[in-house]
Amino acid sequence: MIFHSTDLSSLFQESFIRILKNDFIVTTLELNEAEQNEFPNQNNDYRVIFGPGKVFVPGGVDRYPDESYRKVVNFYKDYFLECLKLSLHSFRKEVKRFLETPCMQNPDSRYYYLEEKVSILENCEGELHNLGQQNPIVKEFSKILVEEIEYINAFKPKIYEDLEANKLKFRLSKKEVCLLFSHLNKHNILSPDVVNDRELGHQLDMHFMYWDKKTNRYRIMTNSRNTIGKTRTDLGHQTPSTKLNEIFGL
Repeated sequence: MIFHSTDLSSLFQESFIRILKNDFIVTTLELNEAEQNEFPNQNNDYRVIFGPGKVFVPGGVDRYPDESYRKVVNFYKDYFLECLKLSLHSFRKEVKRFLETPCMQNPDSRYYYLEEKVSILENCEGELHNLGQQNPIVKEFSKILVEEIEYINAFKPKIYEDLEANKLKFRLSKKEVCLLFSHLNKHNILSPDVVNDRELGHQLDMHFMYWDKKTNRYRIMTNSRNTIGKTRTDLGHQTPSTKLNEIFGL
């Protein structure tokens, strides 16, 4: 079986998941005899009859039985998970390669490059809702992404620990910080100098930190301008904030 490595920003999008499911069905089920009336169920399980010489294992065939047998194959556990691991392997390899380039020897460049990569992983974590709220594999995927975030963070220059100490820390998520300041800006409470998403995002990146509950630590705001835009255009960023609703009615 062929597993796909792709850009992480695409992997968890609904449209790409549909493509992967179609590929999974074609390469796994049509090569064998599938019991059409038994798949898929709500967990994306497929019951397949594998003939002699056909054994499903992630990555290929490992043995050759003499007789046909049935096996339940799960799209997320047996296929999508391998695609995620391959994509993360490519992602990590590219990060390590780029960190060796001359421009990454500058602490500032190195730090903000790594923050950008962490932001990509966080966005993936935020896209997990596309797999379905009741999907039992979501927790496993979340754990893998959090571990990758911790791995990337370990490459950050230690000098930035002092920089973080001088920033104002909010016990709010990144989205909530952006919602709060967007609301203040909308009602003309902020300085007239802060009149657009670009400038507001820049100020948030420069002076504030948010609470990352996945890693249980404060994180520097990065790409806040994009997050501010998503709170208006992306359904995944428009879920209400209980904490802000209790205080401000946002």
